[in-house]
Amino acid sequence: MEIAYEDRVDVLQLWTRHSLEFIPHFHDSFEIVCLLDGSTDMMIGGEHFTLSAGDLAVAMPNTIHGYFRDNNVDAYLLIVPRRYAEAYTALLETHTVATPVVRAEQQNRRLMELIEEIVRTRRSASPYRREMICGCFTVLFGEIFSYTGMRESQKLPAEIERRLIAYCLDNYAREISLDTLSSALHISRSYISYIFSNKLHVSLPDFLGSLRIAEAKRQIERGASVTEAAFAAGFSSIRTFNRHFFKVSGMTPRDYKKTMTEQNNAVPATENNV
Repeated sequence: MEIAYEDRVDVLQLWTRHSLEFIPHFHDSFEIVCLLDGSTDMMIGGEHFTLSAGDLAVAMPNTIHGYFRDNNVDAYLLIVPRRYAEAYTALLETHTVATPVVRAEQQNRRLMELIEEIVRTRRSASPYRREMICGCFTVLFGEIFSYTGMRESQKLPAEIERRLIAYCLDNYAREISLDTLSSALHISRSYISYIFSNKLHVSLPDFLGSLRIAEAKRQIERGASVTEAAFAAGFSSIRTFNRHFFKVSGMTPRDYKKTMTEQNNAVPATENNV
């Protein structure tokens, strides 16, 4: 499975979207999508859902998710740093959502109205806007968790997943194998393989590749050459880098560099940052 790691800045991002086709990806923030119109197919943590107008879905931090088809979509898409759910930190240490999807008939526009209130508050000139937004998210997450229900996490596997992800994030520029992870984290190779295949739903090489491509893109955006970006990200050959970059991004590194140069800070026509 192709995936991408997104190194999101710790900033709230909220868009209205007219397209929701993204390859599977993950990041350290909550991702909330609320459909205003149309429908889309979504995968969250290996489960597949069809979302229709009025439905809401939430992908928890570091959960692989993606969108595979949309049909005349209008949607709110929110990338929400963990700090906006600070009131639920203790709960989320031991629990996760029982289901990531809330259907329209369950909440009768309640969640959509809360998101619209957040949009209005972001546009407010109030000197207390930041505090008001935090309060809105406290209410929104409380309502979402009430509708999704919460189930107790399997603490040990969840902790192992966090350790695996953290180690890869810190060391992806180095050579990493199942043996490397097993030795560094004192976990058996077979269990690490099980976590990647059955919990993260991605192979170790593809997982590392997504981290390295994300770093290579950052390097290119900062002005590095394609060769400099490849080696800084941990690739041992330009050929492998080019092949993996095209697989993840759908373009060559040189085309990506050219695009970044020509469209620096441009906002695509299909999304509006609100």
